[in-house]
Amino acid sequence: MSFKHGPPDRPAESSGASIRFDSPIDFPQLLHRCLGNERLAREVIVRFHDRVEEDVALLQGALRRQDKGELVAVAHRLKGAAASLSANRLTEAASAMEEEARAGCLEQVSHWLSQFQSEGKALSRYVAGVRDSGFTWGE
Repeated sequence: MSFKHGPPDRPAESSGASIRFDSPIDFPQLLHRCLGNERLAREVIVRFHDRVEEDVALLQGALRRQDKGELVAVAHRLKGAAASLSANRLTEAASAMEEEARAGCLEQVSHWLSQFQSEGKALSRYVAGVRDSGFTWGE
């Protein structure tokens, strides 16, 4: 089963198809970026999902060490990756972390890291929902 709007969540009114309304990923935008290739869109999501915990751990360590350079670098990388994924709330949190780290406002970095982690959990639920639903991404 393949869905053009992301994994199933709640029924669409007229078509009988299911679309997810509160997704951490703008799936139609991601699919557009992937030139309609659902397999590529899935790979992008899985790669980001598999790496995000490692990057969060790097951010936490850099925050403990007050390493502004590493905070900026990792937040910048996450911002780009989240933007490529069309994960707008993750992109916003990573962008804010990067800006606050550049400014040396580590309390604010901590705040935005918490926001990022919260959105990361939403992404994990999204990916788990995809797997549990039997969603095939057009395969």
